[in-house]
Amino acid sequence: MSGVNVEGAEAYNGQCIDSDDCSGPKSARNVLFHLDVDAAVLETARGGLLREGLGFDRCHVAVVTNIGMGDHPGLAYVNIVEELAMVKRVIVQNMTPVTGVAVLNAADPLVAGMAEHCPGSVIFFARDGHHPMLAMHRAQHKRIVYLDNHCVVVSGADGEYPIPLSEIPLTRKVTFTSQRLPSTHPASAWSS
Repeated sequence: MSGVNVEGAEAYNGQCIDSDDCSGPKSARNVLFHLDVDAAVLETARGGLLREGLGFDRCHVAVVTNIGMGDHPGLAYVNIVEELAMVKRVIVQNMTPVTGVAVLNAADPLVAGMAEHCPGSVIFFARDGHHPMLAMHRAQHKRIVYLDNHCVVVSGADGEYPIPLSEIPLTRKVTFTSQRLPSTHPASAWSS
């Protein structure tokens, strides 16, 4: 069974059991302690991190999409984006060593900089397949994900594979203006 906790819900196997802000450590523990949960997707909000810490010891995949000042500056003396990046970096630092994978936004320098603190491997993503960070990672035969011609392209040492956006359920009938989506979903799945 899968368990999910995000800002608007806590769910098990697709059934919503709570519709509050469930992005904190308490909801993460609820999901992880559920006896039937085999895999969990846990949104880790900055406020919960600062108030209560992580809701888990280690994760196999850490996804960091962006750093922005819209994340409630001033909470716990975190006032600038560089300080916020240090807080969010905790998720990457607490990945399973060697086998863990960080999925990081190459287009956000503060997020991309978290790669040097990663105890596992890194998959970079960006909308632009020619982004310099993606080009460097590709040249090293490492995994990258980018958008190209209505497809999410996953690329690694064994080749490039375009996945039409229309075949990714979350992306149907959606226009993307954000750096976050849809690249993070295939990258997260590919990391395991």
